[in-house]
Amino acid sequence: MSDAAVAAVAVFLSVSVGAVIYFLLRGELKRVEEKTEGTESRINDLMRNVERMEPEKIREDFSVLSTSTNEGLKRVEEKTESRINDLVRIVERMEPEKIREDFSVLSTSTNESLKRVEEKTESRINDLVRIVERVDPEKMRKEIEEENDRKLQATSRHLSEENKSRESRTVKLAEERAEEIAKETVKLHSVANKDFKRLKEAVEKLGGRMDVEERIEKISTLFNPSPRVLLWQCKLVHLLMRGGGLAPDVEEEALRREGIPIGEGRKFLGRLRERGFVETKNIFCYNLSPEHLWLLEYTKDLEWLREQLEEYSKKRVERDYQKYIRENIGVVEEGLIVVDEEYAVPSGRIDILSRDKEGREMILELKYPKPNSDVVGQLLKYREDLKKKIGREEVRTVLVAPVVPQKIMDSLGQHEIEWREVKWSG
Repeated sequence: MSDAAVAAVAVFLSVSVGAVIYFLLRGELKRVEEKTEGTESRINDLMRNVERMEPEKIREDFSVLSTSTNEGLKRVEEKTESRINDLVRIVERMEPEKIREDFSVLSTSTNESLKRVEEKTESRINDLVRIVERVDPEKMRKEIEEENDRKLQATSRHLSEENKSRESRTVKLAEERAEEIAKETVKLHSVANKDFKRLKEAVEKLGGRMDVEERIEKISTLFNPSPRVLLWQCKLVHLLMRGGGLAPDVEEEALRREGIPIGEGRKFLGRLRERGFVETKNIFCYNLSPEHLWLLEYTKDLEWLREQLEEYSKKRVERDYQKYIRENIGVVEEGLIVVDEEYAVPSGRIDILSRDKEGREMILELKYPKPNSDVVGQLLKYREDLKKKIGREEVRTVLVAPVVPQKIMDSLGQHEIEWREVKWSG
């Protein structure tokens, strides 16, 4: 082959290889631009999420974008470097001027594109970082919690006011109904006007039963339920409300006229002062304290107060007896376990609900010093209520008292109710 032909073939091959490399690099550049467009689209989506102020979505997109961008740039750099190295090796072997020129143009174009991608991505990420930095998730969470608390408090106040209103209406209706019952009782039994007022006062006192019990407990250690002593004690309380109060040192004659023993009266006044019921404006004069003015109402009706004091004394002893049985449950039966006290059922409260060593529920009803005939019906109701509540038929029922009269024993036996006589010295 002639020298001219060889030269022509060499030129043809150089041009062909250059063209192939040129088109390969143009394809790579196009893919870079496509990746750039994808990155820009992700950034635009992220900016829209930022504008909607969704911190969790922002952090998620930011992480994905950062990872995706870094990985994309790394792959572009690796592929570009590989292609450039291949091209350099070809160029080193062939060294045609056209190839070097195209390589220079392509390299410059690729570097500029990568630089634009990096600058644009960095700018968008910096904008995003500044926006995210202005978002305080903790502050947003606190504001939401405060708003929820305000709504909850408003709802609570509304419900509280509504409950108070209902309670007030209920009390008023109860008072009206109590007065109607009192009037009807008057009509049926022809009670005189004086007795009617006494009955109405008693109904009003019992309207606040919890207050009555608490107040009777306060005065139970001060007042003596003995009719003779209770009489002069009540008179002494009312003398405290005379104008200027009561000065026992200079009013001994007035105390004697009311049948109040001077020495015992002074001691009683001293106990009232120690408990805060009376106050002394000076060392000689006693006055009933304002917060205990209710004591005047309680001491108006001697018989009512005596009954309340005796009832409280009886309940206190019963509570002590119940405590003794609870702490010494084995005196009733060996192997018993206390499950609950004052256990509520529809017909009342069971004193002690226990379980025997065979796993059977046992009702313990305590009476002190001895039961009356009503206890049988009470225990029958407790037993039926407990059977329904626990869904079992095998329930033991036991009456516990220091003394159980024979007549009540017979009645209990007819209804398969057990009893135990447990002595207690108090």
